[in-house]
Amino acid sequence: MPDREQLITSTDEVSRGDVESVLGRGDASGSNDPDAHFDVHANARKYYDIAKSPPPEGVFAWQREHIRTHDQGADGYPLNIILDPAMREMYQHVHAQGLTNVFDRWQQQEKIRCTFCTQGLSCQLCAQGPCRINPKVPRGACGVDAHVMVARNFVYRHVTIGTAANIFHAQQAARTLKAAAEEPESGLTIRDPDKLLKYAEMAGLNSKQDVNKVARTFADWVLADMGRPYYEEAAMVQAFAPAKRKELWRKLKLFPGGGNSEVAFAK
Repeated sequence: MPDREQLITSTDEVSRGDVESVLGRGDASGSNDPDAHFDVHANARKYYDIAKSPPPEGVFAWQREHIRTHDQGADGYPLNIILDPAMREMYQHVHAQGLTNVFDRWQQQEKIRCTFCTQGLSCQLCAQGPCRINPKVPRGACGVDAHVMVARNFVYRHVTIGTAANIFHAQQAARTLKAAAEEPESGLTIRDPDKLLKYAEMAGLNSKQDVNKVARTFADWVLADMGRPYYEEAAMVQAFAPAKRKELWRKLKLFPGGGNSEVAFAK
């Protein structure tokens, strides 16, 4: 395996990240391959040297005191914006080793971001693009103006993609719960039956049954609700959303329907 100096020299040409380690500059290669980095044990900041956050009972008070509106400049990035104590420690440990991470990558990308893209005025949705909008070219090839382009980018790229991913995760969680109840040979177990029974009760299901039966019923309820049409009120939203929010959604005629159907309708 190459020594530390060889790795630093060879990776300078790949990516110049602003990464510093305790005993020297990290390699900032941008690779997730452990073999592409020098010996982290010899170079990494040790756990006991990392600036620790307070214990759980003091976290909220510490967060309000530590993260201030006037303390959001580039000088303190990213620790001045990371609220989660575990993430703060993780970032310091990873950063000290020169390993690629989301905060350092964001800082590098911030230097080269396109103004059209950050404003939502760039569209690559169809084969006639990409299109960009400015005062001299106010419409895309399909005819949309800046307002439609920004709204469409937001709905497609931020809302529906994220919603679809979370729906899939919830679907798999429900299937896993059902497998834990029906297939003991799978090795899956229901580790917090009290939580399951509480959620089943909130959903209006019979929680006074055998835990495995409740699990099957609850999982089927979740899966069925995901396939509900967009024009019918989602049962999960009715059960778990805040009352005032549900009232507002009904007033605006925006009450969510089934998750899969909402994503399809939005597109």
